[in-house]
Amino acid sequence: MNFFRADKSTQYVSVEESSECSEDQLPLRRRPSSPIVSVSRSYYFISLLLFAVFPVLVIALFVLHTRLEGARIDSGFLKGFPTELEPIKGVLASETVRFTGGLHFYKNGTLYREVIEGQPQYVGPPSPEIDAAWKRLLKGQYMNLVGSEASSMVGRTWKDDHGNYEIAYVSHSPK
Repeated sequence: MNFFRADKSTQYVSVEESSECSEDQLPLRRRPSSPIVSVSRSYYFISLLLFAVFPVLVIALFVLHTRLEGARIDSGFLKGFPTELEPIKGVLASETVRFTGGLHFYKNGTLYREVIEGQPQYVGPPSPEIDAAWKRLLKGQYMNLVGSEASSMVGRTWKDDHGNYEIAYVSHSPK
């Protein structure tokens, strides 16, 4: 069963049988109007379904595209993420930092750690230089909020043993 084939049933009559017919009754001769083509029900319903579904899919793609455009990662760094503290969004600055110390292979297969002279090192054996690099990078990670600044954090904090309110924060420390 082929759903996409129109049912074109044409009846043919031999020439001997057709000689008795008048000219407008000749079955083999094409009439000026187009022939009648009957379309199967399945073809009709599939066409109707596609006609209805296609616009919905186009609208959905447009909506998703506009939503994803607003959720790009770089726009979060520029405008601030929804999870950031509202009072400090205006004073945050973006700085691109290159983390060196990635692992690479020499052509002979030996593993080595990338070290770029003059760039801070964040990995390696513990040293005052690595501690200083992390301290500079994480400067300002703890802050005190007062009054209206703190009110924006209601429901997102909890009280610690010392009476301070804390917020969930992830920090990767080399120690």
